[in-house]
Amino acid sequence: MITNPESLQRPTLRTFFIKLVSIFAAVFLFFVASFEYARYQLEASPIFKGGSQFWSSIENGLHKFANSKDIPEEKKAKIIASLRAISAKYGPLIEAMDPGAKK
Repeated sequence: MITNPESLQRPTLRTFFIKLVSIFAAVFLFFVASFEYARYQLEASPIFKGGSQFWSSIENGLHKFANSKDIPEEKKAKIIASLRAISAKYGPLIEAMDPGAKK
């Protein structure tokens, strides 16, 4: 029985190229799907919208905040006390970094 070395190599190379092309196609499809998903998520997020859409969402949030119920006086006092404590604690550090920062 005579075997032709050329006939033995051809199926091996053909199989190799078929596998190579299929792997490249799978990787390509994965990246396309990933980029499309990321683009969809960015377009759906109001943070990344620009122009009038961005400013209208800011304006709506501002109106909603202005018309919302006020927080109780007790809670306001706690927040103000906490801000004063933070200011007293870290104020000297900020002033040391920029002496003109304290007014």
